[in-house]
Amino acid sequence: MKNKILFAIGDLRIGGVARVQSVIVNELSRRNHDIDLFSFRETESYYPLFKKVIFPEKSLNNWRFQKLLIQTGINKYILRRTVDMITRPNDKHFENLVKYVRENKYSTIVLVEQWIIYAEKLKQMFPEMKLIGWLHLDLNHYETYHLAKSKNQFLDGLRGCDRLIVLTQEEKNVLENRGFEKVQVLHNPLTLNDTNKVVDLNKKIISWVGRIDILYKGLDYLIEIAKSLPDDWKIRVAGSGRDNKKFKKLIEKNRLTNKILWVGPKNGEELTNHYLNSSIFLMTSRFESFGLVLVEAMNYGLPIIAFSQTGSDEILKNEQYGLVAENGNIKEISDKLMQLISDKNQREFWSKKSKERSKDFSLEKIAIEWEHILGTEPGNE
Repeated sequence: MKNKILFAIGDLRIGGVARVQSVIVNELSRRNHDIDLFSFRETESYYPLFKKVIFPEKSLNNWRFQKLLIQTGINKYILRRTVDMITRPNDKHFENLVKYVRENKYSTIVLVEQWIIYAEKLKQMFPEMKLIGWLHLDLNHYETYHLAKSKNQFLDGLRGCDRLIVLTQEEKNVLENRGFEKVQVLHNPLTLNDTNKVVDLNKKIISWVGRIDILYKGLDYLIEIAKSLPDDWKIRVAGSGRDNKKFKKLIEKNRLTNKILWVGPKNGEELTNHYLNSSIFLMTSRFESFGLVLVEAMNYGLPIIAFSQTGSDEILKNEQYGLVAENGNIKEISDKLMQLISDKNQREFWSKKSKERSKDFSLEKIAIEWEHILGTEPGNE
């Protein structure tokens, strides 16, 4: 008899977490595992999804979501209250989850990010069921920002999980130093195909991919970097987000419309072509727990340059596989970028390093690790 597995997820909209969720669930389903999805936010998936998604009663539709965002803003910025800056399920959603679990007799639940707040309660109700907490950010981020109001409930939830999955060795060390056990590093996999395609290193285009969030993704840094580019080089930006209007104004205010080419959100073949039509990949994020776009860019042989933070340090391994600058140091990253721009031999060297490192993130390899964690390897079912 197959193990029945439920992924309790938060969001299906555009973003790295949603993309990874869809790829992992699709691959495990393709490998004949019995998997369902349960989401408290009722939206269509931006990414292809081969499994039906279950939504609880009174799930967050767009109207309820907008109302919640407005109230969150009022509480934080006007009333100065501690709030959760990531949308989280409520007790009604949890009751629906419990009902659905009882009806379908799951052996394992993967609690993604904000659902972890209910792990302790779930363990009390279903002591035989395996609970896996899947974190996509660092612990400090959850405690001080994303789940600041629910911090204690989140920490209790982490203790209620049988296994915790994190994206980097650094975060594993942080959790273990805080007394959490059974923590495992599991990288996000490559989410794009066409692994045999390689970039043309003669193109005078630098690619950037991510959510348009000025603070988190360092788009103010990107503006400054663009000012020092040679006249014949451009930065092509793919992405969308809450700061679309602000970013557009920043580009126009700094008279960089001829330097920063913003092409909007890309997915699938369009995203592949975005990478392939460049010869360098730039990441400007202030914070990044992993940085899936780095892995995707490396998959196509793009030389990488990024600021130092948890995600880039894990993937690039202290400049073994790409160039790294001190976080926020515009001069250092601009100087290193100029090294790549002015020397094709360097681009060729780092292109080979990118292809070499990208093999560690193959979907096949990561799916096998997931099967091991879930206890669903061939022969275990």
